[in-house]
Order: sequence, then C-alpha cells, then structure tokens
Amino acid sequence: MLVRVTNEYPTIEDFEAFIETGKASSRLQELLEAGDSACLDQLDRMRRNNDLLGELVAAGPGEEMDEADALVGETIGGYGIKRVIAAGGMGVVYEAQQEHPRRVVALKVMQAGLASRSALRRFEYEAQLLARLRHPGVAQVYEAGTHDDGRARVPWFAMEYIPSALDLVGYATKKKLGTDQRLALMVLVCEAVQHGHQKGIIHRDLKPANILVDTSGQPKVIDFGVARATDSDLALTAMQTNVGQLIGTLQYMSPEQCDGDPHDLDVRSDVYALGVVLYELLTGELPYSVSQRTVVESARTICEEPARRPSTVNATLRGDVETIVLTALEKDRERRYQSLGELAADIGRYLRKEAIQARRATAAYRVRCFVRRNWAVVAATVGLIVVLSGALVVTTISLGETNVALEQEKGIAADFRQQEDITNEMFSMEGAKGADGGDITVVEVFRNAAERFDERFSGDISREAAARSVLGMAFLELGRYEEAETHLRRALEIQQLAVGEADPAYAGCLSNMGA
Repeated sequence: MLVRVTNEYPTIEDFEAFIETGKASSRLQELLEAGDSACLDQLDRMRRNNDLLGELVAAGPGEEMDEADALVGETIGGYGIKRVIAAGGMGVVYEAQQEHPRRVVALKVMQAGLASRSALRRFEYEAQLLARLRHPGVAQVYEAGTHDDGRARVPWFAMEYIPSALDLVGYATKKKLGTDQRLALMVLVCEAVQHGHQKGIIHRDLKPANILVDTSGQPKVIDFGVARATDSDLALTAMQTNVGQLIGTLQYMSPEQCDGDPHDLDVRSDVYALGVVLYELLTGELPYSVSQRTVVESARTICEEPARRPSTVNATLRGDVETIVLTALEKDRERRYQSLGELAADIGRYLRKEAIQARRATAAYRVRCFVRRNWAVVAATVGLIVVLSGALVVTTISLGETNVALEQEKGIAADFRQQEDITNEMFSMEGAKGADGGDITVVEVFRNAAERFDERFSGDISREAAARSVLGMAFLELGRYEEAETHLRRALEIQQLAVGEADPAYAGCLSNMGA
C-alpha cells in the first residue's frame, strides 16, 4: 500500500518514525522544511493510513500551526476569524464571525502545507458534498470559496458552528448515559448518515471525533472530506482515489476499505464504521487493538481477526445488544446490515422490547421478547391464575368432612398442575406468528389460547370457568372490553349451572363482570 521512495529521499522507515514519534531524520527534516512535493505527497498518503498523522503534521515540523494562528484576527470571505477550534489532516477549523447575516460559524481552511492538487480537489469536493445535505443530524454548510494566502488560492467553507459540542463518546460519558440512552443516540446518528446515503454519499471516515453532540443532545455528523459520491454525476468530477490508498481512520475502517480499492466500497462500509463506533460507545473500548501495530498488521487484524464480543467487556450487553453490534461488524458484507436504516430499525426494536431481525426468531426467543414487552399483563395474568387456584382450594376444603377434603386435596394438586398447563398453553407460541407475519402480540396470544378451550376443557366445565375468568380479566387489562365480557359472561354461566348462585365462585364471577 505504501511505496518506497527513491534513494535520494528518506526511507519509508523515516516516515514511519515520524508518524510514531513526531521526529524526522535530518534529511527528511530538510525536505519537509523546503516544501519538497514528493515528501509532502508521501506524508499525505501516510496521513490517511494513520489516525495520528493528521495531528502530527498539523503540529509540525514547519510553520503550519504558526500560519494557522496567524490567521486569527484576519477576515476571509467576509468571516472574521476569532480562534482556532481544531486542526486535522485536511484543514484548520476556526470559530469565525460572519458579517451578513451576523452569526458565528465554523470556518474550515485548507492547511497551506498540504495544498497539493489532490488535496485541493478533496477539500473542494467536501464542500460540494456537504452543500447537498439538509438534515438536523448533519452540520450545515453555508458557503464555500477560496482565499489567497500569498502563494496560492486556498479553499475554505463556512459551516454550522456547534457551541460547547462534545464528541459522541465524550458526550455519553459526561452525561452518564445508560445503555438504552446510548442506543437511542446511535439511532439519530444512523438516520443522519442514512440521509447522506440517500443522496448518494458515503462518509468513509465515521468515528466519534466526526460525530459531535450539541447541548440539546442532537448529534451532528461532520467532515465528509473523504466521502465518495455513489451517483454518476458527481463521480465524473470527483477526486479519483488511487488504488491501494487508504482513506479514512484505520481503527474504524471496514475490511473492504482496508483493501484500498475505492470502487469496491458501498454504504455497508459506513455500517461497519458505525458498528465500531457503537461498540466503543457501549463499552469504552474498540473491538480490535491496533494502536501499537503497523498499518499492514492493523489492516490484517481488521480483515481477518474476529471482533471481541462486547459482553467480554460489559456482561450486561450479552444478548440482543451484542447481536446487533456484531452483525454491524460482520466482515462479510452480505451478512452485515445492508443499510443504516436496517441497523437503526433493529436498535429501535430492541428499545421497544421487540424481537430483532438480526437474531434467529426461535419460539423460546419470541416468548422472552413477548414477556419482556408485556411484563405487566403477563404478571397480572399469572397472578390471577394463582388467586383463582387459591380460591379453588378454599372452596374445596369447605365442602365437607375431612376424609372427603383429603380426597379433594389430591384433586387440588392436579388442579394446580392443570392451571400451570393452562398458563404454559396460553403463552406457548411454537411457530406462532402475528396476523401480519411479524411478532405475535399479546392479544393474539390470548386469542390463540381461547381457540383451544373447547379442546382442552371438553367435559371439564369448572376448569373452563377458571380459565375463562383469567382470560376475561386479561382482556379487561388490555382494554378489550367486548372480548373480556365474552369470556367473563361464559364463566358466569358455567358457575351458575355448576355450583349455583349461592357459591363464592359465582360471586367472584359477578365481581369480575362488575369490573
């Protein structure tokens, strides 16, 4: 991926040492200070292979940062520069005051030391891309232009300023957000980047530092500087990345991005990158450890080694959350979420306590989701079964002599087992699906149970009365009054025939009907 320079230039090891330590050999130092285009181009390529290089180049050697500070107090394109916000691989971001209309903006200006022809095209392309995006989750571009720094025309663009913004992970940490809150935040990020995808734009450099969160909790995706349009009109004029070049931040790159072929990327590369961001957001760590490895070793790790399961860092993430994260991090794109819309939808299903699409929907799994989503109703139903069973004990013991009661108690034990069977039958959903083919609802579960009453309680009217009372009260809790009345009225009729109106069981049915 990285070519070796000729003998008259420093070795590739010199460049790598500069990346790792910020110290250059004397020959490399001379060439950099002289503005040698070959050395600058080599550093430009290597910057895109290492997350740290952009900051190192911005900091030195040379006078890049001095020039950045020198612009403070100057005016560019009608924007008065107030201070440096940040310096990255492609440019310096300033806080600036726009004169008309009067507002604070973020002004991004190309770094003079990196103003190669390809870098200029990328910078101009970033402004062109961002100007097409209109979404509350994407930092808005207001205007773009060029500035004469005395040597060349340097492009700039003015964009939405986000005061007191924190990066995504920093915001979640400061606010001490729980898992569900972090997941909800990620849904907003997915929706913002998905908007870019719908415009034919792949971000290709998604990481926490490029996802800011304002004071209201709204994420803002920034820095589409290495994005690549997927539609034909922009592709014709876009910067054509050389095959073998790595564009983006290595730790968040997808396996296919590490291969270096820009024509082999699609929206699923951004899905992978946000999978890494989601992993870090939930665990505070990255799925791979690449910080101490060379570019080639790191790329091989990303392409070949499995991601650490999030539950090894935080055991509470075991289950659906872990499945969502690992599906986004699938190395095979065909097994990955096919869009950020799919990823956001599965996170939403988890937050609503529904079955996620990334997990095989076994009967046991669907039951767990059903109970988790409708715990109050399930608990109330089981409680009613217990109360009815207890009432049956009291009624039976009061029937007669001890020896008769003993015999009846044997029947009571069977009754308890029968009530347990009723409960299991009621919530058994082996192969069951909802009316629309999706997740079965609580109402459908109860209706399915009612349809089996004739078969299960044929000739056993006392148990049918108890079961219909349970179902009737469950439907009552759900606000399904007509269905509740149907089952409670049938239970009342059975008790009237079986035990008479003087029996406590009949009185209980009347009370239920009153409710």
